[in-house]
Amino acid sequence: MSRLIILFLVAALASSTLAAENPFDFTKTPTGQAPKGFRSTVLGAEKPSPWQIVTATVPSKTGETKQSALVHLGEDADDSRLPLLICESSDYRNFTFTVRFQITGGRGTQAAGIAFRMVDEKNFYLLAVRPKDRKVFFTIFKDGEAKSGLVGENIPLAENGWQELTFTADAGRTAWTLNGRSYDLTLDPATAPIFLTGKVAFWTRSDTRVQFTEPRVTAKEALAQIVVRETLDGDDSLTGLRVIAAAKEGAEPRVIASHDEKAVGSPAEKTAKDALLKSKNYYLKTDSAVTVSLPLRDKNGDTIAAAQVITRPSATQTEQSAVNYALKVVKKLESRLKTAKDLAD
Repeated sequence: MSRLIILFLVAALASSTLAAENPFDFTKTPTGQAPKGFRSTVLGAEKPSPWQIVTATVPSKTGETKQSALVHLGEDADDSRLPLLICESSDYRNFTFTVRFQITGGRGTQAAGIAFRMVDEKNFYLLAVRPKDRKVFFTIFKDGEAKSGLVGENIPLAENGWQELTFTADAGRTAWTLNGRSYDLTLDPATAPIFLTGKVAFWTRSDTRVQFTEPRVTAKEALAQIVVRETLDGDDSLTGLRVIAAAKEGAEPRVIASHDEKAVGSPAEKTAKDALLKSKNYYLKTDSAVTVSLPLRDKNGDTIAAAQVITRPSATQTEQSAVNYALKVVKKLESRLKTAKDLAD
């Protein structure tokens, strides 16, 4: 293959990656329609709200512009009703999200914001604004109930009612800026549920009429995922590699990095779970793959995660040689993932 063709393919892949980075681009959705790849649901009621794209007049540095905006059209003023529009295309671990939104009406309590790290419709974090009270809320929803959070008082007034929100979710820390004022919150795993990854959703309350525009997500690749990818790139013998860890003691172990990024966040296989919890090596051979699950240790020798090293079976490979090879791979991982904090970065 010529160098020109290689460069073209690299450029095409980079272009497609950049395009995939923002599934919240509403400019491609015709007005009057709901954006594709999103699902409407509601917490506290049965019937989801309608959402659609409209053209909104939005203030800018040079005056006003016409932009595509997502609007909530629900008309049920029951305050226990919490409509959500979930982006189904991706789960996000560490990322930055930016959006502008304007609340224009509603008979019930008027509030709107962004839900994130959404494990499911009942377990997520929420950043929301109640402009009439000049309050911003960080709330943890666990099993469908608002459990705890933080309230910011006397938020800065928004220009023409357009709230400007940027927040970064990084492991257990959430930092955000609302209308120019910054806030910072780090959750304590001993007292608060830690959701490491999940979906992002637009959130509102009761029949709040709200317009969201200019939403953008920028994902930060986790260190563990970078290490897995670079280890795979540097070793032709590897066909797969996963890192498994628990968010806190007693939590269900999950995949935190993988050759298949869609597997990130999924429950650990039994052998990987046992390797983590029992600090033992496990060997499994099938017709298509040899998988060795083994503990990943910190500098003190304590098990902080598990790794699954996957290779193709061969006639000359023995169980011991497969384990020895897997131990060499794990040493590479341990040289860069040295502490539990590195797993969360």
